[in-house]
Amino acid sequence: MEFQDKVAEYGPRLEALQEKLALDGVEFIQVHTVDTSGAFRSKITPLKLSRYGEAINAILYCVAHGDGQPMGDVAFASPTANEENGFPNIKGIIDPATVVQHGWKPEYASAITFSYMLDGSPCPYDPRGVLARVEQRAAALGYEPRFALEYEFGIFHADHDLMRAGRYRELKPWAIR
Repeated sequence: MEFQDKVAEYGPRLEALQEKLALDGVEFIQVHTVDTSGAFRSKITPLKLSRYGEAINAILYCVAHGDGQPMGDVAFASPTANEENGFPNIKGIIDPATVVQHGWKPEYASAITFSYMLDGSPCPYDPRGVLARVEQRAAALGYEPRFALEYEFGIFHADHDLMRAGRYRELKPWAIR
């Protein structure tokens, strides 16, 4: 779906959400974009759910998280953003279905965007957009796509001394007494 189509679809809902959140005491919104690694890239701004989109720097789709890198994420060139074009801005529009007020800090809300190129075409690197297009293609072929996440975690007995010492591997799993 092109940017202008999203604006037409989402605009009235975003305006209604803006009014509701302001009445509910929200002052700031944390706007998230998902990068190609599936990580949230965020900015906090005064509350503004714009039907005209948000500026997003395209470098978000040209970085690889560099654990241990002293200067942060490692940037690489892509056709969308590189040294020659100066890593330009692209556009994002907030998905109204993702807007939530924080229960733990009610003056804040969060939202996730879909990303678009400046010409209004979908950003080819936006994982949410790619997934939406795959879902549409599958549906057009008569398939009902189903998606899921696999959460992996462990539950351990709390041992503050071990945790403070960074000895996490020595923590006892919850099932072991």
